Amino acid sequence: MEEFELLEKTELRIENLGLRNVNLTEVANAVADTLEIDRNEVLVIDARGNLLTLDIMRDQMRPSALVGKQHELFLALDKVVGVSISDETTLCSEGILGWILVDQEQGRQSITQGQEIAANLRSAIARRVIVFATGPEVIGGEIEDTNTPTIAAALTSEGYRVTAGGPLDDDIDTIAGTLGSAIRDRGFGVVITTGGVGAETKDKTVEALEMLDKDASTPYLAKFEKGQGRHAKDGIRIGVAELGEALLVALPGPNDEVVVGIQALIKGLIAGEGKQLLAERIAGVLRKRMSGVHHKQEHHSSHSLSQAIFGSTPGLKECFLEATESGLIAGLELLGQDSNLKSLQWQILVEDGMEVSEGTRIVRVEGTASELDRAEDYLLGPLGFASGIATQAAIFKAACPLGLSLACGGWKKLPAAMKPLLREGLKVAGIFPRLVAGDFVYIGKNGVKLLGGVVAAIEKGRSIDHGPVSIQVSSAEESLFAAEAGAGIIMVDTGKVDDLQEVNRALAANNFRHSIVLAFGGGVQLDQLDDVRSAGADAVDIGRAILDAPLLDLRIRVV
Repeated sequence: MEEFELLEKTELRIENLGLRNVNLTEVANAVADTLEIDRNEVLVIDARGNLLTLDIMRDQMRPSALVGKQHELFLALDKVVGVSISDETTLCSEGILGWILVDQEQGRQSITQGQEIAANLRSAIARRVIVFATGPEVIGGEIEDTNTPTIAAALTSEGYRVTAGGPLDDDIDTIAGTLGSAIRDRGFGVVITTGGVGAETKDKTVEALEMLDKDASTPYLAKFEKGQGRHAKDGIRIGVAELGEALLVALPGPNDEVVVGIQALIKGLIAGEGKQLLAERIAGVLRKRMSGVHHKQEHHSSHSLSQAIFGSTPGLKECFLEATESGLIAGLELLGQDSNLKSLQWQILVEDGMEVSEGTRIVRVEGTASELDRAEDYLLGPLGFASGIATQAAIFKAACPLGLSLACGGWKKLPAAMKPLLREGLKVAGIFPRLVAGDFVYIGKNGVKLLGGVVAAIEKGRSIDHGPVSIQVSSAEESLFAAEAGAGIIMVDTGKVDDLQEVNRALAANNFRHSIVLAFGGGVQLDQLDDVRSAGADAVDIGRAILDAPLLDLRIRVV
C-alpha cells in the first residue's frame, strides 16, 4: 500500500497514564511494533508525571498501520512494566498520525478515498509536460524554436497539458537544476528537452540527465572518433531518465528529428514502457531516419569512379578553396559536421562574416587526389549557398530604414538539409530567421482556416502558453478581430503596401496600435523597404528576394 507524507507532524502524546521506573526503550519498542515500523524509528522524547511523548522518525507511513490503532497501542503499553493505562488515558496526534484515533471502518473509507485522490493526482501530474529548448542560438533569437510548438501539438492531441519552459543555456548545472526543479517544485510529470545531445563540447543535455539519474538510458544515434574535427565526445546520444515517478526525455535539436522522436515517445508512453525500452524505441526510429538521410548508396558510384581515376596517384596533395568574386563568407562553422569531409585535413583561413574578393583563400585542404576530387562535391555548394545568402541579406540589412526589423521566414520552404546553411548566412548578415525575438506562436493563413477563423485561431494559440500569438490577416477588418482577440503580432501577408497602410490606420483608430507588432510580407523587394516602413510596419519578412540569392562563386585550386 502507498505511504503518505507525515508533513513533519511526527509526535504522539499520551496523557493521563501512570509511569513508574519505566524502561523507555521498551515503551518505544511497544509503539513501533504496534505501528508496524522498525524499532529504531521511534524515540521517547519526554516522560514525566502522567505525560509520555514519542517521536516517529519517519517521513511517510502506511495508513493501514495507523487506522484505529489506539486501543491496540494502549494494550501494548499496558504490558510494559511500569506503565499503567486507565479509562482516563488519552492520545493526541496531528496530521496523518491522527488516524490512530479514527474508527477502523471510517478509517478504511478514508484510506480508499485518499488512495483514489492520490491516483487521480498522479494521473494528472503524469500528463503535465514541460518542454525546454537548449542553446544560445535559441536564447539570442538567432533561430526559431519550432520544436516546442511541434511537441505541444503532438502531446495536446493525446490529452497532455504542455507548458513551454523557454530556452536553456548550454550549461550542465543550469540544465540539471532547471529540469529537477520542474519536477520537484513545479509538479511536472514529463520533462522534455530538445538540442544539446551532440558530440561537441557545448552539448550538455544528456550529461545533465545523468546527473539527475545515474541509471539514465542514453543510447547512441551515431558514433564518431573522439577528437576528430569538433567531436569532443564519441557520439550523439539521446536520453531517457527518471526522477521519482517523473520522466525526463532528451531529444535532438533538428525539428524533423523531433517530429519522429515525439511520435515514438507517445507510442512508448501509451504502451507504459520504462526508460530503457522507451529510449531504445526513440533511438531506433532516429537511427533509421539518419541512415536514410545520408543516402549512402547514392554516393557509391561517384565515389568508386573517383577512386578508379585518382586512386593510384601517390601521396597527399594540397588545394585551396578560393573566392572568384566579392561577397561575405558564411557556413565555415558547419564544415566539421559533414562526414564526407572527415578524412581530409583542412585549415580555415578566414572567419565567417569576413568580406572576400576574387582570389581570397578561404580554406586550405590536404588529402589524397581522390579525396580532393570528391571534396568539390561537399565544399563548393554548401559554402557557396550560405555565403550567397549572407551577401544578399547584408544588402537588405544596409538598406533597411530605421525602426524596421528584418526577418527571413521563407526558410520553412527549404529542404531540411539546407536550413542550417541558410541560418548561418542570415546570422552573418545580422538578420533573424523569425519576426521577433523570443517565443511566440505563428499561425498562417492555412492555420486560420483549419482552426475556424481568426478569433478561434488566436484563442487556440494563446492556450498553448508559448508567448504572443502572431497571425496572418489580409484586411483591416481581420486585423481588428485579431487585435480584439489578443493577438500580439499581426502579419499583413498580401504583398500590397496599401493593405498594410489600411491595417495600420484601423489599428491606430481603435487604440490597438501601441500593443501590436505590425509585420508585412509577400514578395517584398529591396526598393520597397522605405515604403513598407512609411506605411507603418515594425517588421518585414523577406522571402524569395533573399532565398533566391545566387551562390557566391567559389573554386578549388590544386597547388
